[in-house]
Amino acid sequence: MGLLDGIKKWAEERRQAKIEEIKACIDKEIVILSRKTDQFDKYDFKTDPFANARMLKIDKAYINVIFNKYRQALWKFCGPEEIERMKEEGLKKLQDMKKELEAERGTRTSLAEIGQTIEKQKTEKKEEIKPGELAERNKEAQSLRSL
Repeated sequence: MGLLDGIKKWAEERRQAKIEEIKACIDKEIVILSRKTDQFDKYDFKTDPFANARMLKIDKAYINVIFNKYRQALWKFCGPEEIERMKEEGLKKLQDMKKELEAERGTRTSLAEIGQTIEKQKTEKKEEIKPGELAERNKEAQSLRSL
């Protein structure tokens, strides 16, 4: 039984080495993807509250493309649960790298800052109405309602 155990151990080590090799290739592609700066310029994070969700959707699509590229090799050595776990790890790694880059560039803002800018814009847009103008507007509204 010693020979059989040795062969099993060798096969498992070989399998793990192949998986690590594939992971290294995937990690390279994730690093390349995270360095693409044109993605940050597509959305205005300061005024668009859904920009983060859109970027997450795009990131998931990119991760799926990368994993589909290595799908056959992964299926030889991994099961579906392990592949899904690797996808989640890859997505988390991509988001972490992008957060670091965004921190360097200063493009992403917090939701509180977005709320403050919206409130500031609302207060700037409010115009002061003089008492005479208010009466005129009320008369115009009354005449329009009567039609």
